[in-house]
Amino acid sequence: MLVPVILCAWMLLLASTCWGIFLHQDKQVVKALIISRGLYIIILILEVVLVLHHFNQQPWLAGANFVASVVAASLIDITFQRKFLGLLTRAIAIATIISIIVAMGLALGLL
Repeated sequence: MLVPVILCAWMLLLASTCWGIFLHQDKQVVKALIISRGLYIIILILEVVLVLHHFNQQPWLAGANFVASVVAASLIDITFQRKFLGLLTRAIAIATIISIIVAMGLALGLL
């Protein structure tokens, strides 16, 4: 039951992050940043619970899932910081989106 909730939160996070990356108005980017931060904090809390439940059965997959979640959250923050500074490159934006998709795939493996 927990994995579908996490996957839904990941999809919302992917949408809000893409929304923030592709917008040009500062107010809309700030809204996307707030939504993204709230979502990845919720996801990180849920990932801790998920790791506690699945660590006995699949320790490597649970650990990799948590590490991928932390990396994705870090890249989201870096992406938004660079967006505000005007230094956002296409490579960083693509790496952020790929990290979110990888974290979703690892969470899907815990079903």
